[in-house]
Amino acid sequence: MLAVYNALLQKGVSPDTEVVAYLAQVFVASKDPPHSDCTPARLWKEVERWKVAPNAWCYGVLLRACLKAKDGVTAERLWQHAKDK
Repeated sequence: MLAVYNALLQKGVSPDTEVVAYLAQVFVASKDPPHSDCTPARLWKEVERWKVAPNAWCYGVLLRACLKAKDGVTAERLWQHAKDK
């Protein structure tokens, strides 16, 4: 999945809320999330890197991905970011 995402980045297409939410949904639907290449932590780094402004739906999908990954650290970062908006 990230191969397509990386190809878009190489062509100069920056991600938006829908792309981030879609990648998070792919992670949530994954049968083997610990070995997934689009973990919540990596997705959140991309959000920060590209200054994507997540909406409520995107935050929700990212938080569900954190829950599935048992990633409390990233969930806390997301929650704090959402509260500050």
